[in-house]
Amino acid sequence: PPHNRDAEMFVVGAMLAHPNAIDDIEALCPPADLYLDAHRRIAEAVLDLHGRRDPVDLVSVFGKLTELGQAKNAGGAEYLARVADCCGVGSGWEFYAAKVTECATRRRLIHVATEAIRDARQPCGPASELVDRVQSSLFALATGRGSDDPVSLEDSVAEVMLAVDERRAGGRAKIIPTGFRTLDNVIGGFRPGGLYVVAARPAVGKSALALNFALNALADASVLFFSQEMSRAELASRALAIRGQINLSAVLGIRALKSYPAGDGDDELGRLIEAAKLRTAGRLFIDDRAHRSPSEVARVTRKAALHRGVKVVVVDYLQRMKHDRGAGDTISSQVGSSAKALKTLAMECGVPVICLAQLNRQSAKGGVRPDLHDLRDSGEIEQEADCVMLLHAEPSELDANGYTPPNQSIEVLVRKQRNGPTGDVTLDYVRRFTEFRDPPPHM
Repeated sequence: PPHNRDAEMFVVGAMLAHPNAIDDIEALCPPADLYLDAHRRIAEAVLDLHGRRDPVDLVSVFGKLTELGQAKNAGGAEYLARVADCCGVGSGWEFYAAKVTECATRRRLIHVATEAIRDARQPCGPASELVDRVQSSLFALATGRGSDDPVSLEDSVAEVMLAVDERRAGGRAKIIPTGFRTLDNVIGGFRPGGLYVVAARPAVGKSALALNFALNALADASVLFFSQEMSRAELASRALAIRGQINLSAVLGIRALKSYPAGDGDDELGRLIEAAKLRTAGRLFIDDRAHRSPSEVARVTRKAALHRGVKVVVVDYLQRMKHDRGAGDTISSQVGSSAKALKTLAMECGVPVICLAQLNRQSAKGGVRPDLHDLRDSGEIEQEADCVMLLHAEPSELDANGYTPPNQSIEVLVRKQRNGPTGDVTLDYVRRFTEFRDPPPHM
């Protein structure tokens, strides 16, 4: 298998010669990337001592190897001294670490390819499932998530503290804001790996809210939007209406656009032209193919995350997804399987997945606010979701003719949040623009 003995010796030697660089060396070249068993054992002993804040030198490392009964397998004292002499007082370990990592990636690639060839020769299941597994493995390699080694609590705590430091310094720490102050105060934004379910009855505004989330996120990240109800032209029209503050009916051609270039009237055409120049528009990617299955969504997402830098995924909506093979015969099991697959995708790709869902129509009776049991078709939606937001509009918001007024207050009921409080938030919905806004602050 591909490996570079000399490069490995230099990297491990650098750990012994430069204890202050151990953290940086491990970050670029963890022990799992080392091919030779002796080098892995030495590196692990160094990291053990370093983690305990003990001195790292030839004597202490050999003592640790002896204590673990691994001194002989690590080549003994003589080989340990040779490894330490490889680096000497020079630097340049980054160059050799890159060579070691390159070989490790090639070995993992060979493993993935070998398994793919073996599985392809055995007709057990559809080819699409095999393609999905191989793509998932390749995505893990490409994004540095290919190691099967568990991560220690110490390393996980270090990641959390780094995120805390970033937030204190004014950074985003990978959390994508919703774009609404009142909602961010409750859920804190969209976190990588989280499944966020937004559920409502038809025509309440869940698709509009999802697009608002996507447009707001463009300030911080690229977004992939799976639309299984609206075409990309419809979504683009809504985005223009929001950004240009133009009545959607005018953008769609239901009525003529007003044009007053001299500034003596409502110049909708001018605002539309300016909205079309939106610089961040190239960061919103739309997939409007109907009835995507969870495995298809996963394949498209992995590719977009790798090549387009996508950091947020929106799926509109759950009950319209085509079910994968083996999802079960009932609607409940199929919808539950799709929810589980989307949560797995969020974890695998390290992105928040915002998924829309339907509520049972019975939830509208009597003007009662919806609750988690009103999620349509499957209780597994609640189980898999990290956060569930239910949208509610009071029946009194309808006018005397039964039509929805142009401006409306929509309640966002946060009924589940795995890592935080629940609560109710009110947003203003300007229907002519399909735009959600924070309510004005109370004077």
